[in-house]
Order: sequence, then C-alpha cells, then structure tokens
Amino acid sequence: MVYFPALEAEHLKEILAGPYGLKVIATAILLLLLFAFRAVSLSRITTLGMQPEHTRRWLAQLRNISLLIMALGLLIIWGDELRGLAISVVAFLAALVLALKELITCVTGSALRVGSHSFRIGDRIEIDGIRGEVFDHNLITTTLLEIGPGPKSHQRTGRLIVLPNSTFLTKPVFNESFTNDFVLHIFHFPLDRKADWKKAEAALLKAADAACSDY
Repeated sequence: MVYFPALEAEHLKEILAGPYGLKVIATAILLLLLFAFRAVSLSRITTLGMQPEHTRRWLAQLRNISLLIMALGLLIIWGDELRGLAISVVAFLAALVLALKELITCVTGSALRVGSHSFRIGDRIEIDGIRGEVFDHNLITTTLLEIGPGPKSHQRTGRLIVLPNSTFLTKPVFNESFTNDFVLHIFHFPLDRKADWKKAEAALLKAADAACSDY
C-alpha cells in the first residue's frame, strides 16, 4: 500500500477549514483531556492502598463518570448537528426503542439503583431469591459473588452471577450490609422436653458473650 502524506495533509486541512473543523478539534481535545483524567485517576486510585472492594467501587465510579462526561461533551459539541437530524430519526428511534426495550429497562433499573442508593460495591444483597456480594455494576448489569447455599449460609460459593438491571424495577432488593458489619440473625436450638432449659440458656448466653466480647 502506498501512502501520499501530502494528499493526506491537504485533506486534513480541508476538513479543519470546513464548517466542522472547530468541532473536530474540540472533540479531539475532549477525548485527550478525558484520557488524561482517567489515566491520572487510575494511577491515584491504585496507589492509595485501599481495600479491594473500595478500589473496585472507585474504579466503577470513575468509569461511569468518564462515560457521562464524554456523552455530555459530545452532546454539547455536536448539539446543532444532532438537532438537525432529530426530525429525520424520530421514526428510526421509535423502532429502536421497540428493539432495545430490554436494554432501556436495564438502564432505567441502573438509574433507579443510583437514585435510591439501594446498594454499592461490597454490599451483600438478596434479590429474587439470589444472595451475593456486589462485585461490579454498570449501566446494563450487576455482578454478584454468590453466597450460599441456602438463605442461612454466609460463605461464598465461588460462582459469579450476572443480573440484568431491569430486575430492580420489578423485584425488591434486600441489603444485608445496611448496618455495616452488624446484622440481626435468629438461631433455633431444639431441646428435649426433659432437658434443663435454664442451664442451656446460661450456656448459650455465655457463648454469645464470649463471641461478642470484642464488640
């Protein structure tokens, strides 16, 4: 393949001198600044020495903020052109909404999660019978580290569960980390009818006091 640098430079000059030249330059500057901001933020986050769940939480927030800034910046820069195309794409958007209904509900579910502050990365939640620790989330899905088996277990199974965010629109979310490290649990200890329940109660209280002595 043969390249013609002079022709390419001339073509680039024509683009920059045209009606969209300033917009192209502004877009390039926006992307460069966004890339620099993301690189500096990533370097800063990874050198703070935070706990893994806090690091994942900040990385997820950085990714979402970067996407939001890029979308708003492009909308501001190319707003006039987008308005000019708005009328011609109304029918296309209507068909697109029908085709992307599930994706739209996922984004809406993500907005509901952000607006309600229902959970964040590192929290333990239960939704539609699924329990897990929030590992990551984005506009479309939420990833959980499964906890189980059963509703009374508190150990990880080693499996990742990816939930569509549309689930949050129709199912209640139970956050087991709302009180941070303290959660109320009820334990049942069956005793024989002839057993000394007072002695058993004293032994259980002693064991509970020993387990909770650090708190």
